[in-house]
Amino acid sequence: MSHRIYPTYWRGCRLALLLVAVFGCRAARANKVTIRDDRTFLIDAQPFFPVGLYYPEEELADETGALLKDLRSTGFNTVFFIDNSADPLGPKTRATLDRVAAAGLHTQWRPPGQLSWSFDVLKKTVTAYKDHPAMLFWEHGDEPMVNGGKFEEYLLGYKLMKELDPDHPVLMVEYPFWTDEARLKEFATACDVYAFDKYPIPLKRWFYQGADIPNGWPHSIAIMGELTAWWQTLAPGKPTLTVLQAWNRKPQEDGKAGYPTTRQSLFMAYQSVIRGAKGLLYYGKIRVTRPAPAVSIPPEVNADPKIAERDLRQAIELNDWFWADFNKVIKEVGGMTAVFAARDAGWTPQIQLADSPGVRLSDIQCRVKETDTGPVLLLVNASDHLARITVAAPKLGPTVHLWREARQLQEDAEGSFPDTLDPYAVRVYATKAGPAN
Repeated sequence: MSHRIYPTYWRGCRLALLLVAVFGCRAARANKVTIRDDRTFLIDAQPFFPVGLYYPEEELADETGALLKDLRSTGFNTVFFIDNSADPLGPKTRATLDRVAAAGLHTQWRPPGQLSWSFDVLKKTVTAYKDHPAMLFWEHGDEPMVNGGKFEEYLLGYKLMKELDPDHPVLMVEYPFWTDEARLKEFATACDVYAFDKYPIPLKRWFYQGADIPNGWPHSIAIMGELTAWWQTLAPGKPTLTVLQAWNRKPQEDGKAGYPTTRQSLFMAYQSVIRGAKGLLYYGKIRVTRPAPAVSIPPEVNADPKIAERDLRQAIELNDWFWADFNKVIKEVGGMTAVFAARDAGWTPQIQLADSPGVRLSDIQCRVKETDTGPVLLLVNASDHLARITVAAPKLGPTVHLWREARQLQEDAEGSFPDTLDPYAVRVYATKAGPAN
């Protein structure tokens, strides 16, 4: 073909290119969220592992978008959003969502009425924003059973949401009432994604969240992985999200001991993934400018203004101290999302224990992911004791790279290698070199 003979054809091509330039971003990012056969999330058919933060009010309010971009660079890819404005259809809401998307983040949005009431406003809100590129999940009101919610109301809101927006899953977060499994299963039918929250630190005092744990369950940070595994049985075929602790219930009383350490946090994250979590949400608040009882800053506002000011200042100082180091946890977890979202490899290593008093074989928990660069073995020691293990995994060798450490291990002729694990240690073994701590 030539320009001279087919001028109309070339004009059509130029028009098509112009349309792509103008509307290409929207077409390229349809932002349809589906769930793969292994419960992994797909955004526009691409695997996605949510790493989310609750209560980023200061970041969302920053009109420059810089604080949201800081969250993304830290490792988060999802943020909680609840619009309490008088006009959720106004320009402020859309501008906020635009900043979320521009930062490369997605949102779990608790809409007006929290899917239980105000259905007229809910319909208008969903119609206005369901195609926004920031959308990931719609979220029910928090902990229905804790807050005395009626199942029928949650189910009604869920069914309505599926009619209004079939392209974005509905998330529900519930507290694990061991003694009411039947009701937990019932509420699981009113969502597409079922999550639970549990905050085990400080271990010295579990408040009401420890006394109800049945015999046989670990009274330690290993409770997170065990709950993750159990939670999947409550909602067969649906993704499980684990809500992890990034806060202090009583900062004035517990001080620094009320926050999880970096080591504890990394263990809980990796163990949750190993036991089947398809995303991790962190309950906490990085920037604090005013009392926020929802994250215990402080847990209760004292009637005396001077004491209230002192408590708030102390809580902010502790929170700042915690996040200065906790950012490392989010950075690592965020950097592992491609591995976490990869399919399972279809094989598991053979593990043996040697001279490890107090450690059971079931305490050594693992999952193998098949990535573009080969298999990656995630492994934790879910016990209070030192574990000496031998791992038989010929597909990893002959040289096994430890991603979180600057060392390698050599397999023997049978494809096995030894390792020694501290209590609650995390290991990432791979065939090729990767990120180091």
